[in-house]
Amino acid sequence: MLAWGTNPLTLILTLAGTVGYGVVYTLYLKPSTPWNIVWGGLAGALPPLIGWTAITGSIAALPVVLVLLVFVWTPAHFWPLAINCRRDYAKACIPMLPCTHGIDRTRKEVLNYAILTWIVSMIPAFLTGDWIYGGIAWLSGAWFVGMALRLKALPEGQEMDQYARSMFAYSISYLFLLYTALILGKLLLG
Repeated sequence: MLAWGTNPLTLILTLAGTVGYGVVYTLYLKPSTPWNIVWGGLAGALPPLIGWTAITGSIAALPVVLVLLVFVWTPAHFWPLAINCRRDYAKACIPMLPCTHGIDRTRKEVLNYAILTWIVSMIPAFLTGDWIYGGIAWLSGAWFVGMALRLKALPEGQEMDQYARSMFAYSISYLFLLYTALILGKLLLG
């Protein structure tokens, strides 16, 4: 369908994402490395570029940055949930970072990736000159980093677990907000 309805580049990117996620991540990375979320996130990050190439047939800077944004967001998004569910992952023998490297290391990585996400989230504002998106990205990214700082500071226990789950939930809204802000800025600023 993609070969007929779009172009070869879109087909190749879609196949790479499908094989990357369905085979490389799910069958190999997830059960074998605590860094599975980092590398698995790349396959899950391809849709903005796939959509762009489906329409334009080419690659451009903005969709590549949006892939990078989802790629760096994924660990900061998922590891808080992995902290909350670490006992289940341990029982299932899935080597998630909290199980293999501990809570403190995982929280440090969540903070690192939250900061990186905030930085990358600002690049589209510079590429497009969209100050509406830039303001929303700056504020929502600051909030995300603040949540990561609080998660890092909480003592281990039930409150930390609940907060980790809250951070996971916010991270979904955060990414949605960023993409909505891009659309809003385009509609209002042209």
